[in-house]
Amino acid sequence: MSQSAGDRGLGSIADPGALLEGLFEHSPVAFQVYKADGHCLLVNRAFRTLFGSEPPPEYNVLEDDVLERQGFLELIHRAFAGETTQIPAHWYDPRELRQLEVHEGRRVGIEGTLFPLRDSRRRDSSHRALREGRDSGTRAPCHRRRIGAERRATAAVTEIGGHWTAGRGPRP
Repeated sequence: MSQSAGDRGLGSIADPGALLEGLFEHSPVAFQVYKADGHCLLVNRAFRTLFGSEPPPEYNVLEDDVLERQGFLELIHRAFAGETTQIPAHWYDPRELRQLEVHEGRRVGIEGTLFPLRDSRRRDSSHRALREGRDSGTRAPCHRRRIGAERRATAAVTEIGGHWTAGRGPRP
């Protein structure tokens, strides 16, 4: 009986770190990884393209006043407590933050999934990843194709990565 790629996990990959790094950086899905204290650890190219910038070093998602005004901060805190949470579709503009001054960025429609990253023993690694999708509202056919690509990429990361528990992406 043959094993599926998901059954073999990263043990069958010669350099799993390089594989996951490549998937992360070149994915059409916007990813952001946070430290346990809520500060951003890293973002990928799709995130930088989506928002037009990276969060400044002093940005803390656990204190995001835009998310608080929109009623989503509790979901963020639940995710940092170890739960996988879905952030519903909403408009977000980092330049509207009151806690710090942000000069670069743009308003985007996003929805996302926050999930814990686990170590090789499936223990919580104290990092959180945010997987985001967008809907500009003006490019629906393009958006549907992008969502399909995001779902395939998320499924690939989930299947290959074993440690990533990403689940399904946004629905068109």
